[in-house]
Amino acid sequence: MTAALRALATIAALAVIGSSGCGSGRNEPCQGLCGPGTVCSEGRCVPEPTSEPALAPADDPEPKRRRGRRGKRGDAADEPEGAAGDAPPLADDSRVPAYDPNKTIVLGEGSERLPDATINRTLKQLEPKLQQCIADAEQRGGEPLRGRVDYTFRIMPDGKVESVSAKAPKAMADAGVIPCVRLAVFRQRFPAYDGPPTGADSSFTVD
Repeated sequence: MTAALRALATIAALAVIGSSGCGSGRNEPCQGLCGPGTVCSEGRCVPEPTSEPALAPADDPEPKRRRGRRGKRGDAADEPEGAAGDAPPLADDSRVPAYDPNKTIVLGEGSERLPDATINRTLKQLEPKLQQCIADAEQRGGEPLRGRVDYTFRIMPDGKVESVSAKAPKAMADAGVIPCVRLAVFRQRFPAYDGPPTGADSSFTVD
């Protein structure tokens, strides 16, 4: 019961008490001789019976709030099955230009050429990243992947990769191997040299 309802119940009880005493007129029982606190009963003034106000019902206990289940951070029970974060996100290669063999390249004054052995040695450094691309793709796809991945790229004289293109079997492509490979090759740095840009291609096989 609210505070306003409790106040109304008390006022009603007091009104009942105030109307129960005898009046002072001569035509009333006991000729109005009963004083305050007494009533006329069978021609005699007797003490007025006390009337206790009705007790207001106790307030309903505050309803318990249902508290959501909270677990420790990282607890598997906190996240629904299949929630985001179960599989590695796809690599974002949107800023990696595609390799264009017909693109016009401004040649520098130097004539030095980046040796194939240097290119291959630098590509060896990419192996852990390329293996991670496959592992992440298998985790997303839920099954082992098989096939060959080919990629072509252009190296600038300052050692930076200017553009990359890649191709892979459909299962690999669907699992996100291509953007991961393109991004890994694009971020790789080669030794600087004094000569024209160098086009190169490579591949790896997953079996």
